[in-house]
Amino acid sequence: MARALGEAARRLTAQHGAAVLQGLSADELFTDLERQLETLDQMSAARSR
Repeated sequence: MARALGEAARRLTAQHGAAVLQGLSADELFTDLERQLETLDQMSAARSR
């Protein structure tokens, strides 16, 4: 269950135009991001051959 942002976090989010991602842990987010980047890297390497 997601916790509400504290006042300081709300200010920083608004100041930087950030988005709050709900339902993902940092481990899930970055593991998936790494997998996607590796796939793009492989596709790029295959095209340059």
